[in-house]
Amino acid sequence: MTDRLVASQRRAMGIFLGSVLVLGIAMIVVSVLVHSGMVPPSADLSLVAGIFVGGTIGSLFTLAVLKTERSKGEQ
Repeated sequence: MTDRLVASQRRAMGIFLGSVLVLGIAMIVVSVLVHSGMVPPSADLSLVAGIFVGGTIGSLFTLAVLKTERSKGEQ
């Protein structure tokens, strides 16, 4: 593997792990807000769904970047 390909894979893995970390922190914040009464429980489901959709889009974007960089490295 070339150094460029390894660097792009590390960057994509960093983006992926960063999005997973942000997703976990957001879940904790939503949970605390619901339990403290600042957010009604009915909003909990929509907030969590929004967080999951955002995390999924971020993960798919990361995988697309990784696949693009891998195909560039093979040429």
